[in-house]
Amino acid sequence: MNIIVSLFGNNGADYCFRPDTTLEKESFDYYIPDGVSELTYSPVLFVRLCRAGKAIGEKFAGRYYDSGGFGVLLYGESIIGSGAAAGLSMASSLDKTSLLPFPLIDKDVLENGRNSFSLSVNERSVNGNGTFACHPAFAEIPEILHRISIRTSLRTGDIVAVELGERRPIHAGEKLCGILNGENIFSISVL
Repeated sequence: MNIIVSLFGNNGADYCFRPDTTLEKESFDYYIPDGVSELTYSPVLFVRLCRAGKAIGEKFAGRYYDSGGFGVLLYGESIIGSGAAAGLSMASSLDKTSLLPFPLIDKDVLENGRNSFSLSVNERSVNGNGTFACHPAFAEIPEILHRISIRTSLRTGDIVAVELGERRPIHAGEKLCGILNGENIFSISVL
């Protein structure tokens, strides 16, 4: 299983892969690894693929996923900034940095346009209006699946995550919480 991330900006044209060792389904505290001096996070909407595909047409993309949710990805930002050629790849591969809470939400509930996802750091909202634009991001999933699957075969069980905002710094001692429709879906302390 891979986690394919459509990066924020550039109309979602850029993407990267994360191995399954990055997946964290529960809210366990995150310990910053040695050698990582700066950590960032990005909120995501994600879907789980229920069938394999190659060159998936946008018109048929809805047949390839059945559930998903909202979460957050952590990046070893200091690795990206180190100048290493594979900086983003290495920063995206740190263990337990893809916080994608389970159980998943049925596709029909995700598509309804009424979902409200927000993040807070130390109980302060991370964006001005408090929530992220979920429905527009969900509408981009067919195009994103098409774009990725032209170059890469997608497998059953893969997760495609769409970043909903720019990466922001988070520091040791801070607490990151995700709230969906008024309910806490994850809460982690960065140590």
